[in-house]
Parts: sequence; C-alpha cells; structure tokens
Amino acid sequence: MGILSFQGRASRKTYWFMFVICFVISAGMRLALDSNLSHQSPDSVSPIASFVTFVISILLLWWSIATQVRRLHDLDKTGWWVLVNLVPLIGSLLMLIYLGFFKGSDGHNRFGSAVI
Repeated sequence: MGILSFQGRASRKTYWFMFVICFVISAGMRLALDSNLSHQSPDSVSPIASFVTFVISILLLWWSIATQVRRLHDLDKTGWWVLVNLVPLIGSLLMLIYLGFFKGSDGHNRFGSAVI
C-alpha cells in the first residue's frame, strides 16, 4: 500500500509526518506566491506556476485525506469520519487532536494488522 492509498492503517507517526510535510510545502508555496505577487500584478502570474501550484495542492489534499482515513482505520473507525473536517474550525481541530494523539487499536482490527 502506498501513501496515497485509502486501504489499511496508519500510525500517529505517519500522520504527523504527513501533517508537517503538507504544512511546510503549503506554507512554502504560499510564501512563493505572495512574494511573486508583491512584485507583479495578479494578472501577470505565470499560468505554469498556477498549474503547478494547483497540481501540488491536489496531491497534498489527496495524501492528507488518504492518511487521515488510514489513521481512522487504525482507531477502528470508518473513513467517513474524515468528513468531520468539514465542520468549520472545530471539526479540523477535533480531528487533529483525535488522529494525532489517540492510540490506535491493538492487534488486528477490521481494517488490518496493527502498525508500529
């Protein structure tokens, strides 16, 4: 199973790795775009830069959702719980706490073997 898969389970360590990498890449893209826009008008942003930013954002979103679903599986919850993120502010905060700090189920559960 790859990092973009929705199958299996993910540890807290995997979740935090994904979280930090997504945060750093997103912040870096934001800073690069803001820096570019401060020197130019918004209309002069390169279509290639816009496309690359869009593709990277989609990949990061997919990776984030897939990791959260696998983390929920580790907690013996269905992946549909990821929709809690759609509740403004509190939903994402609750998911961050639940996925980042709660221990997964020991041994085998309905989603597969335990992860280390």
